[in-house]
Amino acid sequence: MALEDPLRDRVQKVTKYANKGNINLRLISGDHLDTVKAAAMDAGILDAAVVQNLSLDDEHRYAMDAQTFSDMVGEIEEEEDEDGNVTRRLSNQEKFNELAETLKVIGRANPEHKKLFAVGL
Repeated sequence: MALEDPLRDRVQKVTKYANKGNINLRLISGDHLDTVKAAAMDAGILDAAVVQNLSLDDEHRYAMDAQTFSDMVGEIEEEEDEDGNVTRRLSNQEKFNELAETLKVIGRANPEHKKLFAVGL
């Protein structure tokens, strides 16, 4: 038995609009990675034709679980300047920058994983 929570009607329309504007959409969710990938494909965020025949190593360029993502990008580092302004970055910002070019889906994410992604941007 399988259950499906269908996307809202406007999701695909918004996705198409964002794609036309070169807005790079991501789907980061606490759901199982396969569930999030299916939702991302339904929404038009992840191209099924691209990921369908990829090896697991290549698939990580587009979709991965949150723990793998976290292990790859490291922790949030904070640096305070002389005026008290705090700058945050990831301990492996370069790896994040590399992943961010193609990564569309992160599954099994909690709020801390989402924060890692936001800080990386």
